[in-house]
Amino acid sequence: MDKIDVYEAVQQFVVMQLEDDATGHGLDHIKRMVALAQHLASFETTAVVNMTRVELGAWLHETFDSKLVRDVDERERQLRALLNAHHMPESEQVALLTLIKTVSYQRTLSHPSVLEDSIEAKIVRDADFLDALGAIGIARAFYYGGAKGDQIYHPDVLPREVLTADNYRLSNTVVNHFYEKLFLLPDLMSTTQGKKIAHERVAVMKEFLNSFYKEWHFALEDK
Repeated sequence: MDKIDVYEAVQQFVVMQLEDDATGHGLDHIKRMVALAQHLASFETTAVVNMTRVELGAWLHETFDSKLVRDVDERERQLRALLNAHHMPESEQVALLTLIKTVSYQRTLSHPSVLEDSIEAKIVRDADFLDALGAIGIARAFYYGGAKGDQIYHPDVLPREVLTADNYRLSNTVVNHFYEKLFLLPDLMSTTQGKKIAHERVAVMKEFLNSFYKEWHFALEDK
């Protein structure tokens, strides 16, 4: 297996799938995630990290997401054909596909324990979660909410107290998404560095919401 050839083929595969994305899960998200995963991996000193698996997993993780892909099984067959054409060993294909299938938030909701996951999966998952936080996370949340047709905010619509793998994609307001999911991500981080960055980015988001509420209710204030 020639790693350079595989990298190039995978990147072309992802570009074909995501270049027209209008939900906040496009190539800019992928490239940030790859950089975040590389950063998180550099802090892992207690385990040997397979960086090829981390980087390919970061590139490919959205190509199997059911919110973006109509036929997940067909997408897996396409990827398998690509990896076979570049002579990736079967054992490595299985490990890569397992990683891709275990990093989603939906999977985290249905399988809250991540102790059994590989260090590579934990790094890629943390990188994905981090790109949902901070200033970028704010932008992506409203971008995705707009794509879904969600309301920005409604004072009478409260955040759901419990999210499940079945209900978390149901429409709600974008602001509620901060409370229902995004502010909970620091506690779901598997890496020490990921948790540190997550708390820093959540602080940015909370400051944004403080300003948001003041501006939203401005017309209601006594003059």
